[in-house]
Amino acid sequence: MISQELIEEIKQRLLKEKEELEAKIAKLKMPEEGMVNPQVDDIANDAEEDIYEEGMLHFYEKVLDKVNTALSRIEDGSYGTCIHCGGEIEERVLREVPWAQHCPKCSKGMHGEDNN
Repeated sequence: MISQELIEEIKQRLLKEKEELEAKIAKLKMPEEGMVNPQVDDIANDAEEDIYEEGMLHFYEKVLDKVNTALSRIEDGSYGTCIHCGGEIEERVLREVPWAQHCPKCSKGMHGEDNN
């Protein structure tokens, strides 16, 4: 059984992570300033930046969803329990990946990859 102290420690980490992710997402969603007399290179660089930023936005939103799910699981008392088999997720796993939802056995068994 996971100690309440560890759960509280992880909850604080998750809340901090959530705040940081929300700030990054808000920054990426801010409208860009238009360019005055852009050159072809400027347009190409801007397009490249847009692609990169869109990928980062998607990544941050995905991690934020995992963080929110972990916080919900803390609140409902299911945190630290594998959603597949109901077994306990090891403390070291939760310390490394605080939004983990699968025990190592189930994670490896699902498609042969890490699904936490």
